[in-house]
Amino acid sequence: MNEKVKISVCCPVYNGAGSFLTSLLESIQAQTFSAWECICVDDGAKDGSQEMCVAQVRADARFRVICQRNGGICAGRNRALAAVNGEAFIHVDQDDLLLPRALAALWAGRETSGAKLVIGRMVPFEHALPTLPAPQADETLADEVWAREVVGAINNVFSGRVPFPSWNKLYDYATFAQMRFLPVRYGDDTYYTPLTHFAVTHAYLLGEVTYGWRVGHVSGSSGTCSETWLTGYSTALAATAALPCPACVRSAYLKALLRPGKWMARVALRHYLHHPGQVKESVMIAFAKRLLGAAIPWPHSWRLRLWLLAHHCRPLCHF
Repeated sequence: MNEKVKISVCCPVYNGAGSFLTSLLESIQAQTFSAWECICVDDGAKDGSQEMCVAQVRADARFRVICQRNGGICAGRNRALAAVNGEAFIHVDQDDLLLPRALAALWAGRETSGAKLVIGRMVPFEHALPTLPAPQADETLADEVWAREVVGAINNVFSGRVPFPSWNKLYDYATFAQMRFLPVRYGDDTYYTPLTHFAVTHAYLLGEVTYGWRVGHVSGSSGTCSETWLTGYSTALAATAALPCPACVRSAYLKALLRPGKWMARVALRHYLHHPGQVKESVMIAFAKRLLGAAIPWPHSWRLRLWLLAHHCRPLCHF
């Protein structure tokens, strides 16, 4: 690579050869912005994902492949972060797409605003990208407005102006380099997004769509209620509840955190009651105790529910 790297694209890969990985890699190579590198972390894939990434390296030296034993998406993202050479970086998922001007628009937003965090707009799609909406005006989200937008993202994952997931956002390397995803299998964005977003007082929101979020198939974080799933999300929620945030939004932030916690507890409890052999009681109790330990500032009714669940009083824990 003769051109200095400005943006590092971080992409964990696991068993993507039979799905959409090729489309993502091609969308990265087709960027109108050329000063990028793509760090593909092969997270112990058991199909042809590694070979597919290696083939991309042969075709374009801006791609790199790092192989590791399977550790989950958080381990893959953290490994990529440790290898970043760019002045800024962006996270992507292996089944999504970058629009052709994505990196150019994100970098231009960084240059225009001086913001440490630049956020693009995204569009959901299943098979092919829809007709894109007309670009809106760029805007700076600062101070209390920014804090409320982050809380809104926690509360409405894809409904607000700021999407909750870590992808489709340009992070300044010097500001965010030392921040890492929790070492859990699931719940990666649950902790990382509040961690990074509350670390800055403002962000720059682009009016242009830069990212295609693929829907319509089962992802690794849905459709399951395994011990690994419960452990990951409960750990992430407990860690997130302990993060500092502006005093002006503290109560709203905790209320927003209760929503995914309430949803997760309801799903886990229902699954346990209907399929007790699939989720060990010890896992449910550990889940409740982990959240209970972080629930000191939460409403009394929630702390009571968690206490009852932690002490085997399942019939009384109606959510």
